Amino acid sequence: MSNNMKAIRHKYFLKIKKRGITVGEKGMKRTFLLFSVSFILLIFSVFAVASENAVGLDEIVALALEKNIDLKLAELSLEEAKVEYRKAQLNNLLTNSRLVELQSELYLVQAEENYKNTKNAVILDIINNYLRLISLKQQIETAEKEVELEGNRVEEVEAQVKLGYKSSLELFTQESSYQAAVNALEKLKGDLEQSNREIRYKLALDAGTEIVLIEPVKPEIWTVSEEDISLAASSNTVLDIREQQVEVARGELERARIAGLAELEIRKKELALAKAELELEKERQNQEMKFNNAYHQYNQAVKNMNMAENSLLQAEEHYKIIKEQNEAGFVSNNDLLASELSLYKARDMFTGAIADYYTALIQLQQLLGMELEVDLR
Repeated sequence: MSNNMKAIRHKYFLKIKKRGITVGEKGMKRTFLLFSVSFILLIFSVFAVASENAVGLDEIVALALEKNIDLKLAELSLEEAKVEYRKAQLNNLLTNSRLVELQSELYLVQAEENYKNTKNAVILDIINNYLRLISLKQQIETAEKEVELEGNRVEEVEAQVKLGYKSSLELFTQESSYQAAVNALEKLKGDLEQSNREIRYKLALDAGTEIVLIEPVKPEIWTVSEEDISLAASSNTVLDIREQQVEVARGELERARIAGLAELEIRKKELALAKAELELEKERQNQEMKFNNAYHQYNQAVKNMNMAENSLLQAEEHYKIIKEQNEAGFVSNNDLLASELSLYKARDMFTGAIADYYTALIQLQQLLGMELEVDLR
């Protein structure tokens, strides 16, 4: 066990400028700020130095959008839907059926939603991959600190065994703890290599291109009310079309009854109305569930981030006290190292909570129809 292992100093998080976003007033009054990847980047602090052959988060997202096959397929499907919509409009000139027109509009809207959702999924996936690299890098720093501490404890127990204060079994137990820490470190290094290979493969990066990692700091909390979520869930393009389909189906049924059409024709119109009403109710339930789930996940992510921040502040305070006691000769170097390790673990939890917050934030804002863009200006 080497005593010359490099200590990795704790990086204190930088303060940022407030960037509040408020959503909602009574009567559907809303104010949105355009959400973009630059919003995320502006609340990060760089801890890796970029070289000429380097890519940051903005370039990574752009490459992901350029290379992703699913997105290209969704784009082709959208173009096909536009062609089919135009054909349906032309074919409907003679019949002038409002139901046919609405159905073709619905197909087009669904294709547009599919393209947007695919694009957003690509962005979210690559951001998650990127944040995983940051998390693994920090976890490796923590694991190295743990290996150092467990190694020191092995040496400490060895000395006590020689003096007869501890048994060889206790030494074996400590050596096992040390080996477990080494194995955990090696696994994290392997995970980092694998994650690095995966993101490079997705982006088709050459071996000489460096991925610049940036350390997230706690953002200002984006605020949105439950009332705003309910309003958004109940007002979107798909729901509007479904509601129009119900009205058209109801009107056609009334006209069929007034015209005295055959019983089978009237029954057919009744079934069409019942189906349209069920499709509308199903869409409402789906929208409400999606929005409520995203809203509650976001709120939970905020709570988790705040709790992780409190834990980090407590760990920092504890480390400060132990350091002062160590300098005064009241606690051992290993006690100081153990406190520093706790600080590293609290930092890792906080970083993970920030990453989870961003994931929940992006998912919620996607549902609210906020376009994701890459812009570092």
